[in-house]
Amino acid sequence: MSPILKTVATFEEFSLVVDCLWESNIDPFNPFMNIIVRIKEPTAEGVAAAVQEMKECLWKTHKADKYSVWVYIVDEYEHGEEPGKVLAGAEWLFHEVNPFEEKKDDEKQKNKNDEIENGEKKEEGDNSLGSWWPEELSMMFTHPDHRCRGSGSLLMEYGMRKTTEMNVEALVEATAGGLPLYEKFGFRTIEIITIDTACRGGKPGFLWLKMANEIKGKTT
Repeated sequence: MSPILKTVATFEEFSLVVDCLWESNIDPFNPFMNIIVRIKEPTAEGVAAAVQEMKECLWKTHKADKYSVWVYIVDEYEHGEEPGKVLAGAEWLFHEVNPFEEKKDDEKQKNKNDEIENGEKKEEGDNSLGSWWPEELSMMFTHPDHRCRGSGSLLMEYGMRKTTEMNVEALVEATAGGLPLYEKFGFRTIEIITIDTACRGGKPGFLWLKMANEIKGKTT
């Protein structure tokens, strides 16, 4: 079997890719996942419900953004077309124009905000959202069992080819774990962002304190 890159076309595919996203970010746990995964009950059922909700929110956002492209890596059987396990995935945003200058800006922002819980989690999520760039690697992940085997490079090669075709620069808001790969493809650090956990809406509640403690001192 050899790994190949595919583009997400259906929700069924997307569901498998997001399963990989979740598994990739819980080993080790990435506290930034708290922004898009709303686990209301600390049970297996509660986690499953939260992951399903995340799938639906991310799919809705993807379908509302014409510049969003989700790609993923699978092991393709040498004989036949049945795909194997999703090894890695990424969302690239290829902006032809500044999306914040388009007429549907308000609608797109609402779709983004739908991913984030109202109240405390929403405010902290808003504080962490980035700004516009012609080409952006929105997120990338590799399953723990398949790291350092070339899947990330395949995803990066796809995006960098698009960068060359569009003749634009690209941006990724990276965590420390991804820096070596991004630097391999010519990315450089232009700003270090420390997540602002200050609560400006009165006394913080339990949810805010939990999230703030988990991402305290984290940078992108």
